[in-house]
Amino acid sequence: VLHVNGKGIVTLIVNGLNGGAMGTRTSGPFLSTSPTPFIKSISVDDSPILRKNIFYPQDAISISSGQDKLEIEPYAPFANTFDSLYLRYQLAGYDRDWKMLSPRGKVQYEKLDGGNYQFHLQASVDGINWVDSRPLYITRRTSILSSPVFWILLIIGISTIVGAIFLVLRNQKVRQAKREQELEGRLAASEMAALRAQMNPHFIFNSLNSIKMYVMKQETQAANKYLTRFAQLVRHVLRNSSARLIPLQDEINTLELYIELEQLRFANKFETTLDMDPTIDPELVYIPPMLVQPFVENAIWHGLMHKDGRGKLSIAFRVTDQTLTICVEDNGVGRSEKKSGDSNTEKKSFGVRITSERLKLIEKVLKLTTSIKILDLKDTSGHPQGTRVVITMPVIRDAEARIFLGENTSA
Repeated sequence: VLHVNGKGIVTLIVNGLNGGAMGTRTSGPFLSTSPTPFIKSISVDDSPILRKNIFYPQDAISISSGQDKLEIEPYAPFANTFDSLYLRYQLAGYDRDWKMLSPRGKVQYEKLDGGNYQFHLQASVDGINWVDSRPLYITRRTSILSSPVFWILLIIGISTIVGAIFLVLRNQKVRQAKREQELEGRLAASEMAALRAQMNPHFIFNSLNSIKMYVMKQETQAANKYLTRFAQLVRHVLRNSSARLIPLQDEINTLELYIELEQLRFANKFETTLDMDPTIDPELVYIPPMLVQPFVENAIWHGLMHKDGRGKLSIAFRVTDQTLTICVEDNGVGRSEKKSGDSNTEKKSFGVRITSERLKLIEKVLKLTTSIKILDLKDTSGHPQGTRVVITMPVIRDAEARIFLGENTSA
């Protein structure tokens, strides 16, 4: 619009597109009215954001966590109409101060932190009076991985899981320790019972009676020999009873003493053979103490003692595929032919039963696999010919025995 006043001054009035005055240029004195700026374009990672209308862009945009670069292009209408035009901007929440911008410049931000921002744009023709644009609200979405709440919850969750696992493992360890203590207690009680079985009152009483008989008959030499062997046997049994594993040779020595005493008492009613596998070094192979003696005792008392005529007792040690096999065999009356006066006719001897229980406990404590099989021997006519006991267990050598026990293997 052209306007001429009474002094002949021609004024050009430029109306803004929004209905307001954007600025003036006159042929006389300069009139200062700043234009209203607006945002011409917005792009994120060099991709333009579509807008409804160039003059009325959306008031808010959202940037995802994977988008980094934000570019804003301001615009001031009829910028060439004014002698001078200033633009400045500020991103509230990011910029501390206003920043100047040329009329054709662009604003760029990269990698904004997650949160909410307001972009403000102002224009001025004199640098004093500023006209604001409509604010642009910017939301920068954050990845869940960058959220402090997520990490706090994650730490709490992991701590809870680790704590729960720790408690479960600790409870399992406590229960395992308790079970091991119970097994150790039961094994100790079983070993004491085995000691009582090996040195049972009947055997001690009969041995002392035999010594008494030799003394009364003034057979001093025989009494002295019997007493010496008896004392040696008691010492062997007491020494071995305090060890979890002993060399096989110690068990053989104990067996030889025990068998010798029984042969003296029964007037050599039976003969004994001991067969050792030549591949076995009895000093370096270990077995639980008092393992074989109860079966030898059972063969003598409940098999050979009731046999008419001379009996035979054989003890053999064999190794096959790292398995130690111990065989105790007699040619006595057999289990089915024991005399009715025998108090153990319907059951195994106390020592045999205790030994079987000990082996089961040793399996659990030392993690070994053992077995005991008792076979009734018969002739071709089906008549009893004796009994065979087969004991199997892994071959335990010196170094392995120390690993099993975690200590010295002998008392």
